[in-house]
Amino acid sequence: MADRAGRLSDLLTPDRVVLPIHAADKASAMAELTRALVSGSTADYDQVLSAVLEREQAMSTSVGHGVAIPHGRVATVASVLVAAGVTGAPLEWQAMDGGPVRLLFLVVGSEARAGEHVKALARIARIIRHDALRERLIDCRTPDEFHRTLRAAEPA
Repeated sequence: MADRAGRLSDLLTPDRVVLPIHAADKASAMAELTRALVSGSTADYDQVLSAVLEREQAMSTSVGHGVAIPHGRVATVASVLVAAGVTGAPLEWQAMDGGPVRLLFLVVGSEARAGEHVKALARIARIIRHDALRERLIDCRTPDEFHRTLRAAEPA
């Protein structure tokens, strides 16, 4: 049986799912997700957004198939935080496959807990490799539906 802390759906709560993301470009999309990510936490919006944008400038976080996983590390973040969303319209993201992005997962953790950060990225990568699941997540109409879809796709 999988350990519950190992489930992406335990890190990503419905209040951190943005449907739809209204942004018209990737920087605005990351800002919109960052607002959801820091809401209800002690994380600082400006620090988190700065870390995520800096990482994105170093290399695109698009992983292809319409998915991007912007991420960053912030010393003041106590544990890994995850937000997700689906854009209203496809966004240019300088993807490796040249395609636009619709499905986003934002991951922020601390330098001190780098292992947890990497594990969260790996969990997302395992989930999004399935075409049918990506499509179901993109088609979700509410944050609760997105969360239920994600939870149902994970091992028990």
